[in-house]
This record gives sequence, C-alpha cells and structure tokens, in this order.
Amino acid sequence: MKSTQKLILTIGILIGFFALFLFIILNNYYQKNDKEFIFYPNSVVTGGVIGISMVKGECTNFNCSSNTLYIGSKKTKKYYDCFCGWAKTISSRNIVCLESDSQAIALNYTKGMC
Repeated sequence: MKSTQKLILTIGILIGFFALFLFIILNNYYQKNDKEFIFYPNSVVTGGVIGISMVKGECTNFNCSSNTLYIGSKKTKKYYDCFCGWAKTISSRNIVCLESDSQAIALNYTKGMC
C-alpha cells in the first residue's frame, strides 16, 4: 500500500472514531437531561450522512404537544424542525404543530431548509 493510501485510510479511521465519540457524548448528555435523541438518515442538512435532526420536546416552546416534531406555517405552507431559526420567526397565529413528515406532506407542507 502506498503511503498516500495509508494516510487517507488513517484519516478516515480517525474521522470515524471522532464521530463515534461525539455520538456517545451527545447521547449521554441528552439521556441525563431526559430528552430524546432522534436521528434521521440521509438528512438534507448532513448531505446523506446520519446526523442529529432534532431533540424531542423543543416544540413545547411553541405551545405544541410533546409529540410534535415540526412547526409549520399556515401562511407559507413550509415546515421546520422546532430548533430551526426559521421556525422561531413564524407568527403564533400561523403556527401548525406537526407530528411527522408524513402528516406535513399530507397537509401539503414542504420541508424548509434550516
């Protein structure tokens, strides 16, 4: 194996261990704070890599139930993760609490980029 290939392999392994370490640290943090850690594969935000999408319970800040995963806007027909800055700009009179992607899609909402 050439030295360049060894270097690339070593960097890949280090990145993998770092991702695993980060997952363990974050998972322990959220378990200690009684929050649920939710992962979505092939997220648009992470470009196909499994990543953190949201923390369940964030939507209660919008007077939604604890089962709510997304906040939608009646005006724009877009929906966002509750921690997204765009979700926080939705007027309280336009807020729709959504429990799943399928519910949002059934109501003709499109996923907004955060």
